[in-house]
Amino acid sequence: MSKIRLHLDADTSLKALQNALVNLGHDVTRTPTDWMPFDASDKQQLLGASAKGRCIFTFNISDFFSFSTTIS
Repeated sequence: MSKIRLHLDADTSLKALQNALVNLGHDVTRTPTDWMPFDASDKQQLLGASAKGRCIFTFNISDFFSFSTTIS
């Protein structure tokens, strides 16, 4: 079984959370990163994480729901 590759969006992007998950053996990136600027929009973060094969973790479900139906 393959491991989930996770990306923390800007709203959940705490270094402490990323470090804790990485220390537990998880593959976790966060905004900002070399491929995701700090000021990236929600849509940019979702599309960028998807392009990298990552699931996105957010507290902003209403923002993502509003355009998730338009990209499928």
